Amino acid sequence: MKTFLNIKLVLMLLFTFNLQSTILNQQTSSLYAQDPQLFENDWYLQKVVIDGIDIFPPYPSVIGRVYFDTEFIEVVHPDCEEGFGKSINYLPDNIFETDNGGVVLLGICGDPLIIEFMDKHYSIYYDLNNEIAKNPFTYNFTQDNSLTNLTIVNTDGDKAIYGNEPLSINDIMAFDLTIYPNPSENAIFINSKGLYGISEFILYNSIGSVVFRTKHNDNPVSKLDISHVSSGLYILGISLKNGNIIYKKIVKK
Repeated sequence: MKTFLNIKLVLMLLFTFNLQSTILNQQTSSLYAQDPQLFENDWYLQKVVIDGIDIFPPYPSVIGRVYFDTEFIEVVHPDCEEGFGKSINYLPDNIFETDNGGVVLLGICGDPLIIEFMDKHYSIYYDLNNEIAKNPFTYNFTQDNSLTNLTIVNTDGDKAIYGNEPLSINDIMAFDLTIYPNPSENAIFINSKGLYGISEFILYNSIGSVVFRTKHNDNPVSKLDISHVSSGLYILGISLKNGNIIYKKIVKK
């Protein structure tokens, strides 16, 4: 399996100095058959869940991936030329463990939102302070129409959720945003959950004119006062820092 980062090659060179341990891991891993889906698919990160909070990529282009083979696990962000690789040991009942340390390649992305999100992704697998792996890990598959999801859970109960296809911006926003109450008479609340990168909200009337706009305050739940606008149908534009705008219908009573 080829990735943008040739972490596997670096790992193979590193483990040349510890061949006996590697062979032992391979022999142990071979005792336990794994679901073939784990190895047959490319897995694209959808979100991480830390302390029960959903955290989504700051931009649709920030696509993390995980790759498995019989010897190594690779967790990468190809667009940033960044990631890490570790040796892996498979156990029964969809459980695996990784080694401590491993190989880390630092990338080229300087956007603090991207760096923060990548760190949260990596923190599913190991403690960022001491590089200790968060063993053991369990994994399971679920089916959502044509999309197969892979959920990896660490020993703390935190999760990384992947799909066998990358999500579009509309897919992400479909479960990233909750607007309530809708219809509303006085105010609406926008729960952006773990979504990064919102810059402002823009309210349009039915003919496309801007009624008002307001900056996003970086809180996960934003309140918009619509008590002063006339009853009717409006379009709420959610402007992202990458230039995209997502549109949602709202109704003022």
